[in-house]
Amino acid sequence: MRFSEKSFEIRFCASLSAALMPFNRNPQWFGLTQAQERKAGIDAMLRRGGRLIVFQFKACRRVSGYPTYLLEKEQWDVLSNVARHHPNSTFYVFPEAQDIRTANSYPCLIEKSWWTNCQDLAPFFPTNSPNTRTLTLDSSNKRLYLNGSSNPAHVIKPNSGCALFGCFCQRTQFIIHRHTMSDETIAFLLLRSDPVDPTLLPVSSPFS
Repeated sequence: MRFSEKSFEIRFCASLSAALMPFNRNPQWFGLTQAQERKAGIDAMLRRGGRLIVFQFKACRRVSGYPTYLLEKEQWDVLSNVARHHPNSTFYVFPEAQDIRTANSYPCLIEKSWWTNCQDLAPFFPTNSPNTRTLTLDSSNKRLYLNGSSNPAHVIKPNSGCALFGCFCQRTQFIIHRHTMSDETIAFLLLRSDPVDPTLLPVSSPFS
């Protein structure tokens, strides 16, 4: 079964919420009505650190070979206007998975999601460009390129979620915790999965 845009959006928001949950018990996601989405070009927004992060999700259009995605110039124009006023706030997110089974096999969906700043897509939308553009993702070589074009300007380098925002993948640790009570020391063996401290994220991260 095809990994639809709505399925990707729901799973992505859930994955990112789970990653943030140890540091924020109430991640503030905002959704738009269908009419608002058509007008604003925004699928979801996350309030983090006093600012809004804007997401536009794109589903794969091909179920074999390299995944492809359809981008609309009108939608990009609206989002790029937001990006000009609020740099490093507006992102397109592309799933590597083309079908539900593949998406289910990933230990971490964030790691297998490819991000690009809205403004980085400007070479694909010159003044007289068509209303739609089809892009292809070559994740092994980290290339997102315009179908049918040999122009080097029509190739950009996307980032995986982990590379751009810091790795949220959980790592299991054994921890010895000692607690002293009534002159007796009690040792606890804990098995804990720790996400990365958000203070260690890159300075340019929109989550900082």
